[in-house]
Amino acid sequence: MLICALGLALGALGVCVWAINGGRAFFFGGLAALLVFTVLLILLGRKTKKSENRTHGAARVCLTAVVVTLAFCTAALPALHLFRNVNGHPVSAAGLLDRGDTTLIAHRGFSALCPQNTLPAFSLAAQLGMDGYEFDVHTSKDGVWVVNHDDTVDNMTDGSGRISDYTYAELQDFTVDNGNNVSLLPGLKLPTLEQALDVCAGKEIFPVIEIKDCDPARFPALLQAVYDRGLREKALIISFSMEYLEGIRALDPEIRMSYLTNALTTEDVDKCAALGNTGVDINVGNALKMGKALRYAKAQGLDMVAWTVDMPVFVSLARAYGIRTVTTNRIAPANVDLSAARGLSQADS
Repeated sequence: MLICALGLALGALGVCVWAINGGRAFFFGGLAALLVFTVLLILLGRKTKKSENRTHGAARVCLTAVVVTLAFCTAALPALHLFRNVNGHPVSAAGLLDRGDTTLIAHRGFSALCPQNTLPAFSLAAQLGMDGYEFDVHTSKDGVWVVNHDDTVDNMTDGSGRISDYTYAELQDFTVDNGNNVSLLPGLKLPTLEQALDVCAGKEIFPVIEIKDCDPARFPALLQAVYDRGLREKALIISFSMEYLEGIRALDPEIRMSYLTNALTTEDVDKCAALGNTGVDINVGNALKMGKALRYAKAQGLDMVAWTVDMPVFVSLARAYGIRTVTTNRIAPANVDLSAARGLSQADS
């Protein structure tokens, strides 16, 4: 029975490692071990002699249950450790994705190796051969489009306060002090929309611009920055605000857009279809709750994107709904040398 417990633990560990970090060998090996040792446990249970009383038989069943539980708990500990550190460890798309029909977007740049929403993160995404890179924009007190996820600078810099309360010149007093490998990239500042878009120059990669807290009166300036760099056909504008998307569409009838949501509905799909050239961008963790709406979106021919897809198990979930574009912190193209990629992130310093 001890051997069975160890076998189950190894099998569960293999499946957990696959779910978090990929590798078909882990999945099939782990699954095989689970099946084999589960069958062995069943056979051992049936070997109970007829002379054994019911109490002895019940005790054996309880012991088996305890052993199986301990086996899975043993496997879960290292898997939990991997999960807690998943963002700082990039993984190759080899064996996970068919690059012929899957688009990879770097979430806030390639943030597994660089501080999120910084120029080195965008440059690394381009060098790695990612298809696109996503970043968030807000407007400053003087109307400059500034790249940052939160509406405050507290999380990513040594400053504090709302972006909208500072001019861009004042924001330059703050330095980025948080994120992967930040110690190797001293002196980073919050970039502007224009600086983020300049990374695309002469490259195949496309920008994904998420509009956050802002002054809608500055939408023309955002679009002009895209036009000035010849990115109108490539850029994708996304937002959780349908009103913002409607504002952009009123200014440009053709630029690509996508509606971000944690809870897609068929009504949302209809609104996106009415806007034209507007897809849906869903939280992959809630995909199972949005099955009906996702099937409807696919039937309507809308482009579909899933975020944030950092583990192979979620790649499989997204593909099950026909989603072929994923936004990720850590999944790199299959042909990339990840050890070299770490060197690239340091070279940007």
